[in-house]
Amino acid sequence: MPSETPAPPAQCPLCGYRFDKAVEVCTACPLHERCGAEACPHCGYQFVTRSAVVSFVQRLMGRARRNP
Repeated sequence: MPSETPAPPAQCPLCGYRFDKAVEVCTACPLHERCGAEACPHCGYQFVTRSAVVSFVQRLMGRARRNP
């Protein structure tokens, strides 16, 4: 049975604090399951860890490289 590798710790872009679990920030937002917003448990700064736009462009670029 393969063991799961733990996710690398996140780092706050404001204070530089490294942490394993972020604070839930947008539970009332209708997009809360897909927005990727997190909050630093040390300073409370809210940031997005993944961007839908960046993910979309990366998928497009991957397809363009495979289909020249």
